Amino acid sequence: MAQDEVLRRAITKESHYWFFHMYFSDYITCPTADFQKKIIDLTENDESLVIIQAFRGSGKSTIVSMSYPIWAILGKQQKKFVVIFSRTQKQAKLIFSNLKAELEHNKLLAHNLGPFREESNEWNSSTIVLPKHNARIMISSNEQ
Repeated sequence: MAQDEVLRRAITKESHYWFFHMYFSDYITCPTADFQKKIIDLTENDESLVIIQAFRGSGKSTIVSMSYPIWAILGKQQKKFVVIFSRTQKQAKLIFSNLKAELEHNKLLAHNLGPFREESNEWNSSTIVLPKHNARIMISSNEQ
């Protein structure tokens, strides 16, 4: 799958699980736990509200705040506007910088996703624009 772009795109478009394991493999340091598979399943089901509670360092943010927003646009859900809210501006900036760094430095992801650009607005929220997909990811905080 890593060598065949057509196969990779077909499989990762249908499955957030495979998308995560293909494009975010650097974050995987041990076998995927059942609760992590459940988190990914919840994202694939396009639920309107999901509350996730797990221990620190369990991969929640990597799965839900980094991988899922990108897959929601590239994958079968074909979202056009993904909004990520965090509790604080500091957290929002961290999420934004992590997403931006991933898009800039993950060559396989950038090849399939790019180009992108950053926007800021008067409310101090940050947006990543994905013109190839006519989509955007906006990160904001409750403090904003």
